[in-house]
Amino acid sequence: GASIPTKDSGDGGFALAARASIPLTASLAVKEGRDALNLTPATSASLDRAKVFAFRVRPGDDSSCLNLYRPRSPQILGAPRAFLERGGFAWAAAPAARGANPWLLLDEDLQGGAVPAVGDANTVTWILHSGLGKDIPVVDGRGREAKLRIVGLLAHSILQGELVVAEKHFLRL
Repeated sequence: GASIPTKDSGDGGFALAARASIPLTASLAVKEGRDALNLTPATSASLDRAKVFAFRVRPGDDSSCLNLYRPRSPQILGAPRAFLERGGFAWAAAPAARGANPWLLLDEDLQGGAVPAVGDANTVTWILHSGLGKDIPVVDGRGREAKLRIVGLLAHSILQGELVVAEKHFLRL
């Protein structure tokens, strides 16, 4: 049988994670947004009982174990502030800072302009060949080199193959 999601697990307590193949121009978190997206009344009603966190996505190279080559540009997710404040997920490693919520590390401004990032421990270690406290070079939206600094590692998470940054940093990049 299926187990009930817990906040301190690899799924972060989420019963459902969904991806859209096209950008959503309205919010699933509010009825008006769901109406604009033409969701059925039944689907919209079921989302009334849900907490929705919309992430921004910058596509990148496949960072899963199925890619035989080292990805040069991993997929990056921009997490909204409400998600960072919520906390959760199982952590493999994170500095003892910001109380009991390592997600808040993503909101910090680091010296030298590096952007704090979190990734699944297996992805960061074995696919990206990096680790806690190390920088991963990326190209920003203007074609300039930027650095993502790994400030936390998740354990066996649903976020494998992706790096998560705070939405404010995502927009800056």
